[in-house]
Amino acid sequence: MRNEFKTGVIVLSLVLASACTGPGKDPAPSLAPSTTPVTSSPSGGSVTPGGGPTAAAPVLTSVAPGRGSTEGGLPLNIDGTGFSSTVTLTIGGVVAYSGSIHGSTFFLTASPPGIAGPADAVLTNADGQSSTLKNAFTFVPPASLEVNGDWQGWTAWNAEFALDFTIQNNALVSASCGGSANLVSTPVPVAGNGSFSVTSNGMTMSGKIAGEGYWRGQTGGPSFCSGDGPWIAMRRVR
Repeated sequence: MRNEFKTGVIVLSLVLASACTGPGKDPAPSLAPSTTPVTSSPSGGSVTPGGGPTAAAPVLTSVAPGRGSTEGGLPLNIDGTGFSSTVTLTIGGVVAYSGSIHGSTFFLTASPPGIAGPADAVLTNADGQSSTLKNAFTFVPPASLEVNGDWQGWTAWNAEFALDFTIQNNALVSASCGGSANLVSTPVPVAGNGSFSVTSNGMTMSGKIAGEGYWRGQTGGPSFCSGDGPWIAMRRVR
């Protein structure tokens, strides 16, 4: 069970790092409308004069989890059919992903910031064909999400050191990485926006609640979790 949990967090951590920081992303596909006339095809796609049928339009079927913080950063599973090798996904009109994917039915990304309430998700292929999933995701205020519990995760760059922390009565009471000493000397209150920050002996750790059962944040200091960078954690089930 630990290995399955660890693998999932590593994948989500890498996705979060790439989806939220920007560098290394592939250029966004061009969504400019084609100037070539298009007619319908019996197969359900389209054809251009003198050419064969184009790919069928994509179908976006699921965005999961379907509820997360207005601050963004929640790892998402995107499911459907007919995705092209480069896609753009928007949630509530804000780009959640734009770049290359592997496969035509699934990819991972992270939720963008948004306004509280339900939001449509739109998946657009490189050829401009798109699919809209109405009310696919609901943005909620961070204060409405449960922050208390025992949490465990990994950083995006070093999967060998588990990050563990505990929040009780809306205060961070302990935090360690790879068996290090507790970073917290006195409880650190979690702010009303679902965030915390602690610094001790040149080591830092900050976090924000991203959704039900997910925290994301940053660590700092060469002796804590082997350096600076993003992390993601999931609620530990005892």
